This record gives sequence, structure tokens and C-alpha cells, in this order.
Amino acid sequence: MLGSDYRLKYGSWPIVQGRIAAVLGNRRCLQKPMEIGFAAHIGDLQYGQKVEGAEDINYTAKTWGMFLDAYIPITCRFGVQGELFKGENLAMFLGGINQGVMRSAAGTPESIAAQGGWINLWFNLNDYTQFRVGYMIDDPQGDIDEIPAGSALQARTLNHSLFANIKCDITKMWWVGLEYSHVETSWTGKETGVSACDRVDFVSYFSF
Repeated sequence: MLGSDYRLKYGSWPIVQGRIAAVLGNRRCLQKPMEIGFAAHIGDLQYGQKVEGAEDINYTAKTWGMFLDAYIPITCRFGVQGELFKGENLAMFLGGINQGVMRSAAGTPESIAAQGGWINLWFNLNDYTQFRVGYMIDDPQGDIDEIPAGSALQARTLNHSLFANIKCDITKMWWVGLEYSHVETSWTGKETGVSACDRVDFVSYFSF
């Protein structure tokens, strides 16, 4: 699979990251006031050859990202929340469809740029039950889109998902949730096409 020829060895210097946000309005009902935030990170990651027996390399790839997020209550029970992102070598930040560094057609390592985001609408059915529905997309950029069909290389070029979930507070310390999601991933290279899956997840959380 594209990008699996390289393994992450270490970072040549620590990744610097931070977030700044503005909170607007007063707290109403059970919801927070409107919040708009911006986050960013930058750093260097060192990669080596993953294929056993191959000559090792020391390739330094920069990782950077910018993230804009918003939480906007529209009424006491209904609102919207989401985030947009753009960056490069984002695998360790769950971006680029878990692809950070690829092997280019020339056989040299190359960082993968990516952009995307997610949005969801939330609705409080009552004080104990919350329903959400949303959409997310992750779109790698650059040479990854130019790999021809039938190539020995392989890459994921687009990932998007629709989801809906419901969360119920049983007590102040115990809540349960159920989520359905439909995920589609586009491939190019050795195998070209679209793979899709439907999944249902259940979670039970207890704190004390």
C-alpha cells in the first residue's frame, strides 16, 4: 500500500501546537455559548525504510496543520458544530486517510497534503437524550491523485462518511450511546474503485 514503505522513526524536534478560541454569548439552558476556535501545529518527523532488507534512509518530513472549529447553539435544544482542516503529513493526527508519507512514482519519499472537515447537527430531545447527524470528508491532495490505474503504487484518494447517533444519560455517572455510519473510500493505483461499509457501534460509559 502506498506510504507503507516508510516507518516513523522519531521526531527531530518536538511538534509545537496550540489553540485559541473566542467564546461569545451567555450560557443558556444546558448548552455552552457559541465558541469559535483556531488551532495549528508544526514539526518535523523522521522516517526510515520499512521494507526488510532494503537500504535504510533518513527522510525528514515536515508535518503542519491548520484547524478552524465552531460550536454554535441556535436554540436551547438545537445547534451545529464542525471543523475544517488543511495540512501536510497528517497521519498521526488522523488526517490524509491515515497516509503521511508516500513513495512517489520516482521512488522517492514525499509528504501527502490533505484537507477536509466534519459537521454535525445536534438536537436535545430532552435533558437526558441527545441526537446527532453529520457528515465528514478527508481529501488527500497533490501527486496522490495522479497515480495511474494499474500502477504498482496504491493510495486512498477520498474518504467521506455520513453518521447518526443518539446518547442517553442513564444516571449522572452512566451514559450509553448508539451510532450508525456509512463510509466510502476511493482508491487509485494497483486497485482502483470505491469501497463502502456500514457499521453500528454501541458504547457504555461509567465514571466515578
